[in-house]
Amino acid sequence: MEETPPVPPTRPGVEGVDIFKIAGQSISGFSPSPKTGDPRRIRMPYTSKLEHRLSLYLDYHPHVRTYQRGDATKSFVEAHNLAAPLGTPYRIDYEYDGKPHVYLPDFVGTLCDGMLIWN
Repeated sequence: MEETPPVPPTRPGVEGVDIFKIAGQSISGFSPSPKTGDPRRIRMPYTSKLEHRLSLYLDYHPHVRTYQRGDATKSFVEAHNLAAPLGTPYRIDYEYDGKPHVYLPDFVGTLCDGMLIWN
């Protein structure tokens, strides 16, 4: 059995996505969020009604401390002046069927007890 090489702790090589380019004809925009981690940058982008509803759920959930986009490119975050305290894109490496894969969650954040959440 061949051993899987260790995954480096950094996140090189993952570009992320330009949030509004993937939106196409769907409903997309920004909603204000008090849980971005920066009181001066409260805009949270979404690309569908489902994402908008999820961001509202995270805004009002009492156990969520902060959240951000996990799949955005660094250039998108900088261009739209978004808060991204956990870094972006937020890469989650996993193995399926013996092959390494990368997952970029729509949202990633922290709970009040410090644990990470993602969707």
